[in-house]
Amino acid sequence: LTPALSQRERENRGVGEYAEIPALEIRDFPDMRYRGILHDSCRGKVAKVDTLKEIATVLSFYKMNMMSLHIEHTYLFKKHPLIGRGCGSLSCEDIVELDEHCRKLDIDLAPTLQSFGHFAHILSLTEYKHLAESDMGWTLSPVKDETYELLDDMYSEFLPAFTSKFFNICSDETYDLGKGTSKELADKIGVGRVYLRHILRVHEIVVKKYGKTMMMWGDIILQHPELIKDIPKDIIMLNWGYEAEHNYATTKQFAETGLRQFVCPGTSSWNVLFPRINNSNANISRFVESGIEVGAEGMLNTDWGDGGHYNLLGHSWYGFIYSAEQSWSSGKTTDDEFDGKFSHLFFGDESGKMSTAIRRLGESSQCHDFPAHNHSPQFYAMYEDMLTGERTHRLKTENVRKMGELAKEALEIIESYEPIDWETKLTAREIAFAAKQVIYMSKKVLLSHQLKELMDKIESKAADKYEAVQKIPQFQAQIKSLKEKLSPIINEFEELWLIRSRREGIEQNLNRYEELEKHYDSLLGRLEDVL
Repeated sequence: LTPALSQRERENRGVGEYAEIPALEIRDFPDMRYRGILHDSCRGKVAKVDTLKEIATVLSFYKMNMMSLHIEHTYLFKKHPLIGRGCGSLSCEDIVELDEHCRKLDIDLAPTLQSFGHFAHILSLTEYKHLAESDMGWTLSPVKDETYELLDDMYSEFLPAFTSKFFNICSDETYDLGKGTSKELADKIGVGRVYLRHILRVHEIVVKKYGKTMMMWGDIILQHPELIKDIPKDIIMLNWGYEAEHNYATTKQFAETGLRQFVCPGTSSWNVLFPRINNSNANISRFVESGIEVGAEGMLNTDWGDGGHYNLLGHSWYGFIYSAEQSWSSGKTTDDEFDGKFSHLFFGDESGKMSTAIRRLGESSQCHDFPAHNHSPQFYAMYEDMLTGERTHRLKTENVRKMGELAKEALEIIESYEPIDWETKLTAREIAFAAKQVIYMSKKVLLSHQLKELMDKIESKAADKYEAVQKIPQFQAQIKSLKEKLSPIINEFEELWLIRSRREGIEQNLNRYEELEKHYDSLLGRLEDVL
């Protein structure tokens, strides 16, 4: 009923508070039973509860029915208080409040808690170091009973906060498994079976003790395809991959063994200045289509926060809603069809220009001619050394110039937009901020190319060295200008972060700016020495 009623609400978006809804019959149904998003809530940024409620409200508006928060350590465990201390962690009360809000919206708030790899924060604490698989401090040791006692303790406090029947134990990317405490066992039975033993032991706890339907990421078991058949059939495999050219045939591997699965694409919003829209659109639509072909039960679109969760929430609405559309309609909606609908329904913009701005910025993120897996080179080029930065000098000048032009076009559109409510006003600000960053980055990289050429001439003692040295003051002035223009960017980033998120975690991101300011000072000193 809720999705059906919201259909008419959406069509009246932006036409007045008291718009009439005529009597009518709505027949509509999704092609995937579960349609949701997973939002990173632990790798640098923890959203405020009101922000999480806003996410749920928007998801419901676009007919999504599942939401999950990725948590590794950002939960306040009473039995283990050190784990979530000083991280802006969510409390049991926070989750209960959010869960109640989600239930009113017919959204399943599915708990997610890392249970094998990705344990770096916890294993860095003195009290838990002994539970590490290796000195890498990444994966829990699967040969120590205390590992399972810890997990049980965490589950006993975490799971009761949720009413969902599901529980995602994650257990992905166990990079050091079989290289430390479990090496002897791995040498005997193989790393794959060591992994499987852990999954079966956790499954025993999750299903028999807590009565949950277990979910887990599928990447590790796919590395050991001969063991897929040994995964209990009541487990739901979360089949993930975030590149447009991902191997979508993995959906068939799980289906052929009778395993339930969700397809899990991504918003491509992490390690970027703005999401790689072309990549994420292809990733989402292809994964959904592949999943529907084999009877996948759902789609969970991931919104990660790698590297400190630098990305702002407003950058992800497009990807969230694109996945809502594709999982409802078999992945068949074209990008052009979606863009017009999205601009109108989300922004109240019938011209479609806001979608154009988003697509221009997305294009700028992929304006390069070399492979860039899981990131955009412009993100790293923003902060790199102007003379030695790898991405800075791998990017071609014409492509960098194009990035800046696309961002300027996007910014002009956004600045002419008139928001229809608080959310669209904030989202427009967040997108405009991304455009400003791309413009800034392009200026910095273009200057870097020129400066590198100048310094190469000076250091090679070329015939025109004297002429090159005479240009140094011009470059010093431009570098000083870059430094001055960085301050308002830093201030706006901090302001935008704090509107939606708790302060904890922001320092990692502010440190990037601080290091860039120091780099400018160092570079100015170096140029002064040349004169």
